[in-house]
Formats: sequence, C-alpha cells, structure tokens
Amino acid sequence: MILGLVTLAYTWGGYPAMLAALARFRNLRIKKAEISPRLTVIVAARNEEQNIAHRLRNLCELDYPRECLEIIVASDGSTDGTADIVREFAPGWVRLLEFHESRGRAAVHNDAVKASHGEILVFTDAATRFHSDFLIRLAENFADNRVGCVSGTIAFHNEEASAVTEQRGLYWRYEHWLRTMESRCGILCCASGPCMAVRRELFRPLTQGSYDVDFITPLDVIESGFLVLQEAEAKAADEMFLAPHQELRAQIRMVARNLCGYFDRRCLIGSAARPWFAWSLLSHKVLRWMTPLFLLLVLLSNTVLMIHGRVIVLWLAQLSFYAAALAGYLLAERKRRPGSLFSAPFAFCLANLGFLLGLIKCLRQERITVY
Repeated sequence: MILGLVTLAYTWGGYPAMLAALARFRNLRIKKAEISPRLTVIVAARNEEQNIAHRLRNLCELDYPRECLEIIVASDGSTDGTADIVREFAPGWVRLLEFHESRGRAAVHNDAVKASHGEILVFTDAATRFHSDFLIRLAENFADNRVGCVSGTIAFHNEEASAVTEQRGLYWRYEHWLRTMESRCGILCCASGPCMAVRRELFRPLTQGSYDVDFITPLDVIESGFLVLQEAEAKAADEMFLAPHQELRAQIRMVARNLCGYFDRRCLIGSAARPWFAWSLLSHKVLRWMTPLFLLLVLLSNTVLMIHGRVIVLWLAQLSFYAAALAGYLLAERKRRPGSLFSAPFAFCLANLGFLLGLIKCLRQERITVY
C-alpha cells in the first residue's frame, strides 16, 4: 500500500511541485524573431465533410503571408464528400492528396510530408480551429536554431457542457501547465497532434501504423538533439467529447498508441545521456498511465487491512470516492449536471479506466491505427 500511495502522491503532486521548483532555476530563453519560413499545413482527414470546409476557411484566413503558406489535405479513403469539397476549395492553394484506400494516419502523414515543400511542417485535424495569429506565433520560435518542434496550446470546448466536459477542461488546464513548465525547463517530450509544427529535416517517417506525430515525432526531435517547446500564444480550439463512451474510447486509443510508442523508444526513457528527458517522460506520461494499477494496489491493501480490523477509514474513503464516481456517471447518463462532488471523481475514474484498458491493449500488443 505504501508503494502505491507514494507513487500516486509523486505522480499527481510531487512531480508538479518539483517541476515548478526546477522552473525557477532552469528557465530556458528562446531567441524569437519575426520570420516567415515556408510552412506546409497538413490536414489528415477521413470522412470529414461536416468539418473540412470550415477548417479550410479558417486556414485561409490566417494572418500569414500567402506566398509562404501551403495547405495539403490528405483524404484517407474518405467515402463521403470530403474530397469533393477540398477539390473545389481555393484551387492552386489548397492541394488534395486523395487516397482511395484507408491506411491510417501514419501512412497518410508520411505521404503528405513527401509531397510537401515547406521548411516547417504543421500538423492539424479537420475539427481544429487556429486563432488568426497562430502560425506567426509558432514560426517565431524557429528563429532559434535549437528549436525543432513547437506545440500550440489547444483549448477544448463544447456548447452542450456536461460533467465530463467540465472536468476534462480542468484536466487539460493541469496538463497544459505541466507542459508549460517542462517547456520552460527545456525537457518537454510531447506535443498536441492537432496543433504542432516540426522542422522538415527532423521529421522521420512513421514506421508503425499505430504511431502518430504527437508522441513519436517529438521523441525523434529530442534524439536529434533539438528542443520541443510549448507556445502559449499559439492558440487553437477543438471540440471536446460530450458522451462518456466517446471520451473513454479516446483515452484507450491515446494510451495504447502512445505507450506502445514509448516502449518502442525505451532507450530514451532509460537514457543516461538525457536524464532530464527520461525523468520527464517517465513522470509525466508513463507513471500517470499506470495510475489505475497503483489504485488497485492501494484498494487491495486497504481491503486486507480492513479484514484484519486495521485502517478501516482509508478503505471507506476510497470506496466513497468510487461511489461518488458512480453517482456522477449515473447523473451524466441522465444528462443531468452534477456538482464537482460527483463529476470530478467520475471524470478522474473515467480517465483511469481508459488508462487501464489502453495499458492492457498495449501489453497485448494490440496496435490501434484508426482515427
């Protein structure tokens, strides 16, 4: 039990506290400048006819020199009107790569990069929206030759807010704070897939169908000796899942894909040459995704102690937390908006259920290639 409690305390409290302290003494200074390198924005899309026109309109209205901007939409075996909409949109500026067979994001990104001409590659999704100065704020970081990858800051919203969306927003604020601190310390190891940029020469083809640019490409950048940054002023927006099962499915997919990728790059986790990155990767990602295992360990230990008449309070406290999560789920299913007393435990447990199922898929080597 002590091991489980200590690990949970370190993962969710100790690591952020240590990171905040480190950021006061290790504050990375980036030499920004107003530059306009040639950018290629890559949108990997499958059956996005509801979003693609709005996405392209958003990209075409950005405050960035048009002669320095290339937009590529890679349609991955779309069976709806996605390709037709792109084909009719701003011919000569927006390019369509139409693949008639769906092969997954990794293969599509590889082919789109080969077809691109930009010095900087910007990856995004059909549902994401960039603020008008997004590309400018990203680009100015590449004036520093040490920078290899820059991630924008994405805000999630949903007009029909629910218990999940409310608490998921809190979770993402916590996540972005961690990334900001890691970026300030120069030890950031991840990026946001819908709003990230990388130097063309640092992009390595994604060799597994389950890989994605948001977790493998930053590791490639680090291994090449460059920095990954979080740019707070490069703002993007995306919709958050409304239904609990959608959020759960996304968590499973994210953990299964990313954790398998990290295990494939375990040399970086145990790297003696890059101990700060190894510490960041292990503490921020791997231990967090292992949280459900430590929660189960604590519950088992508390149950054994309870049976022997010891430390009953801890057992009751843990069960009460899970009961509150169950109540939050039942209220959410009835489309009622519970207060934080129920919604926070529900959102936390939902995320950790996704972590657990994703971990199981990873251990069973079930590679997820779908969107």
